[in-house]
Amino acid sequence: MKPMITVAAILVALALGWLLLPVPEVNSPAGAHADDAVTAPPASDFTLRAERMFTGSKWLIPGLVEVRDGQISRVGSDFEPAADLPLLDLGDRTLLPGLIDAHVHAFGTALVDALNFGVTTVLDQANDSALIETLRQAAGAQLFASGPPATAPGGHGTQYGYTPPPVTGPADAADFARTIEEAGSDWMKIIIERGMGNWRMPSLDRDTVAALVTAAEQVGLKPVAHVSELETAHWAIAAGAHGLVHIFADQPADDALLALMVADHRFIVPTLVVMESVAGMVGTDIENDDRIGPWLSAEQRGSLAQRWPGPRNPVLRQRVLENVRAMHAAGIPILAGSDAPNPGTAHGLSLHRELALLIEAGLSTSEALAAATALPARHFGLDDRGLLEPGRRADLLVIDGDPREDISATLDIHAIWQAGQPVARVQADTVDSAPVPAHGRLSDFRPEAAGAEFGLGWEPTDDQMAGGNSVVEMQSGGDENLAWVRLRGEIRSGFGWPWAGAMFSPGSTPMTPVDLSGFSTLHFKARGEPAELRVMVFSPALGAMPATQTVSTRSEWQSFELKLSGFAGADPAAISGLVFVAGPGLGEFAFDLAEVRLE
Repeated sequence: MKPMITVAAILVALALGWLLLPVPEVNSPAGAHADDAVTAPPASDFTLRAERMFTGSKWLIPGLVEVRDGQISRVGSDFEPAADLPLLDLGDRTLLPGLIDAHVHAFGTALVDALNFGVTTVLDQANDSALIETLRQAAGAQLFASGPPATAPGGHGTQYGYTPPPVTGPADAADFARTIEEAGSDWMKIIIERGMGNWRMPSLDRDTVAALVTAAEQVGLKPVAHVSELETAHWAIAAGAHGLVHIFADQPADDALLALMVADHRFIVPTLVVMESVAGMVGTDIENDDRIGPWLSAEQRGSLAQRWPGPRNPVLRQRVLENVRAMHAAGIPILAGSDAPNPGTAHGLSLHRELALLIEAGLSTSEALAAATALPARHFGLDDRGLLEPGRRADLLVIDGDPREDISATLDIHAIWQAGQPVARVQADTVDSAPVPAHGRLSDFRPEAAGAEFGLGWEPTDDQMAGGNSVVEMQSGGDENLAWVRLRGEIRSGFGWPWAGAMFSPGSTPMTPVDLSGFSTLHFKARGEPAELRVMVFSPALGAMPATQTVSTRSEWQSFELKLSGFAGADPAAISGLVFVAGPGLGEFAFDLAEVRLE
């Protein structure tokens, strides 16, 4: 689909260290039932026993798994538990492999959010290489990634704030493949997107697609394709793409495509959950489910609340279900992917909805669970996970209930282990109850302090924490009439979304929302160069994307008034961050801020 990626979408998330969260505590695998949670062993050596277990390929009743050094050492129904290991009896619960989401775009809290819902591995299907390298070191679900996608100049994937290496025709294919392979990509994603109806955009032609597939294979990368039409699906599969990472919706799948995919052992990641959202048919009571609401982060709530434009389209929903049904009936492997955080989806949570939609499309419960465990591991070369068998990582998910009776039981999470370590689930964010001073002063920037009147105050921020090269220094200054903070630095190449500037956190902890509904206007003074200063507001209602207003500055002080209502989509009753930055244009910058206040 169309990942909602913008320059600003990751700005504060990176700056506030969302990507550098501490590793969750490993003292208890807390779950939705804290009163009877399993007592975790002190290390990654233990045996689990559950009433039922799905290994990724078959059911064992009961099921036992022995774990040593974070890896599975024995699996069965009746072996004698080792005397030197603690035995954890899970009772009448179901043990599954940790889930794998085969289509995401990771930003902000994505990896922690995914792990919170039992998704221990995610496959990122288009992102900036520098950001990917940062995410690989972050806590949460383990990430594998395509890196930048192959797309036409001005084509899909270029409108979200970063520019992939250029592909203007077949002659560029080899250079593109070498570039992303050297940058650490795990496979190649090829975007073939011409648009639909009156909405058209530049796209790769058939010859270029074929050249990219060949180039990917030559550097050892598996090529997969984004398509939205039957015709371009034919192009990709005929060229040798190993799989499609969306189901097409313009026409029914024809026998020729099905036969070719079966003959060449190709797979599909249909991302039905985002197609359901595009069709305008997302449920509205999700957050009221006790298995979901308490565990949703502000970012998840924001992306769930977003909607695609257009009316409800049940015909579209039915068409994509039927196309998946036809592929499944033909024997084509179906992999589960959410395409989070597109509108109406959320990292982690939406993979559970995808399981339900796959069952609606004709898969059995076992096949749907395999689509989120064994099959992504097999088709993306992750041979160390996805199955409960000796030698694999002990990525484990324990749920209450039996998913064979109701697939939504996968949401009733009791415990999670990642590489043998228990994961403490993170409770949902809430609005900070600390009062905001009536004067609304964010700072008067007195030289003796950072000038914070409430919240965590001001800090410099730049893209180095995301692998970029931009730099910034923040210094207090002033004279007898005015105190200010000076931001001086340089926006440098090296990251897809370069930035540098200052951020203000209004809550008592980073990105905790604060109720600022008693104010209507942001006032501040600014001077400096360059002439464009971006002011951004983060709010859970926006998901990962901040709302932005831009002002023009000059060398003399100017006073600015920005209406909070001008930050489109932000909820004044829940504001989690305020940022002043230069970029993305490259070059040196210097600007001063003073008398920042709300009225």
